Amino acid sequence: MRDPRLASLAKLLLPALLLGLAATLTPGPARAITVEEIPSPRPAGWAVDLTGRVPKTTLAEIDRVGEEVKAGHGAELAVVVVGTTEGVPSRAFATRLFNRWGIGERGKDNGVLLFLALMDHKAEIVLGDGLASPSLREASAAILKGEMVPLLRQGDPGGAVLAGARACARHLLDVTPAAGSAETAPVPQPEPAPVSTFSQPAVPAAPAASDPAVSTYTPPVAPPMATAVAPPSPNYLVGILSLLVLGALGWGGYKLATRPRPCPKCGAPMACLSTEEGEAALPLTPIEQTEVRLGSVAIEVYRCSACGALDKESRRRLFSGYESCPKCTAVAVSKQRQTVRQATYDYEGLERTEWHCLYCSYADSSTSTTPRLVRSVDRYDSSSTAAAFSSSDSSSSSSSSSSSSDSGFGGGSSSGDGASASW
Repeated sequence: MRDPRLASLAKLLLPALLLGLAATLTPGPARAITVEEIPSPRPAGWAVDLTGRVPKTTLAEIDRVGEEVKAGHGAELAVVVVGTTEGVPSRAFATRLFNRWGIGERGKDNGVLLFLALMDHKAEIVLGDGLASPSLREASAAILKGEMVPLLRQGDPGGAVLAGARACARHLLDVTPAAGSAETAPVPQPEPAPVSTFSQPAVPAAPAASDPAVSTYTPPVAPPMATAVAPPSPNYLVGILSLLVLGALGWGGYKLATRPRPCPKCGAPMACLSTEEGEAALPLTPIEQTEVRLGSVAIEVYRCSACGALDKESRRRLFSGYESCPKCTAVAVSKQRQTVRQATYDYEGLERTEWHCLYCSYADSSTSTTPRLVRSVDRYDSSSTAAAFSSSDSSSSSSSSSSSSDSGFGGGSSSGDGASASW
C-alpha cells in the first residue's frame, strides 16, 4: 500500500519544481528601471544601453555621431535603450529623463533624446523647447516610422538606434554625419534637403553611389544577425542547477515516503490503515479529535503484517493556520488580527492580535504599531508628470538645473514635444 505521506510531499515539491523549470526556460527578464537609475553617458559618450542588445561597435558609432552634432552647432543628441518602464508612459518617462539630464545648451534648448523601451515596444524622440516646431515634429515621426520601426520589427535594435541617431542628426539638427569606419570615405556632396521634404525616408530611385543619404540609413557595423549572438543568461544556469537539486530532493523524498514503515517491535513492514480502521484500533484522544476536526494535524495508524502491533503517527499540517497552545499543547490556537487605527503618511497605525484555543480556555492578546505610509517617488502618471514639466515654478527650475549640471549635459529643457511610435 502506498504511504499517504507521498501526496503531501508531492504538494510541497511541485511548486518548487515548476519555479525551477520557469527559471530555466525564461531568459533574463528586463527589470523595470527608474529615471534616477539610468547613468548619464557624459562625458565619455552619448549613448546608454541597459539591455545588452546593442553591439558595442554600434554604441561607439552613435557616440561619434553625437560628437559631430556637438562640434557642429553645439546641439546635443542622446540615445537611451532600456528594457521596460513597467507601466509608466514611455513619453512621460523619456521627457523626465531629458529634463533630469538637461540635454542641449542652456537657453537654446537644442537637445534631442532618442529613447527605446524594448520590452514595451515603445520608441520616443523628445525635442528640446528650442526645436519644438510642427516641421521637426513631423520629421521626428517620419524617422520613427520609416527608419526605426522596420528594423525593430526585424529584431535589430542596434541598427534601429543607429539609423535613428543619424537621421536625427541630419534632419533635426542639420548635421550630416561623416561616413563610419565600415563605410567608404566621405566625398563632396550636395546641400542636404530641407526638413519639410523629409516625408518619405525610402532611398530615391537612382541615387549616386557615394551619396551619404543612402549610406547613413543602413547599419554599417551591426548586421541584423549580430543581435542574436549574446552571452547565455545566468538564469539558465541557475534554473538548470535548481532543477538538478530539486530533482535529487524529489527522488530522495519519493523513495523515503514510499518505503514500507518498519515495525518498532519486529521490524517487519507495516500497513497504513484507513481512517475508520485506525480509529477502531487505536481510539483518538480528545485533543487528537479536536486537531483532526480542525485539520491542523493528520493522524495515521499502522499495523504490522507479521506481529499485528499497532503504531500511531501524528503529522502537523504546515499551512493549517493553527498554532500550538502553551496551556494544553493542542494545535488548536487560532490567531486573528484587527486594525485599530489605520496608518497614514503622518502617523503610525495600530493593530491588535488575539489568540484563542479552541480546545481549552486559553486566550491572549497584544497590540502593535504598523509603519507609516511612504509616498512613492518613482511611480507617477502621465498627467502629474506633464503638469510638473509645464510648471514655471522657480524652485523646480533650480532643482532641474542642479541635476542637469551633474549629468554632464548642457542644461537644456523640454516640454515633451516630439514623436512616439510602437512596433
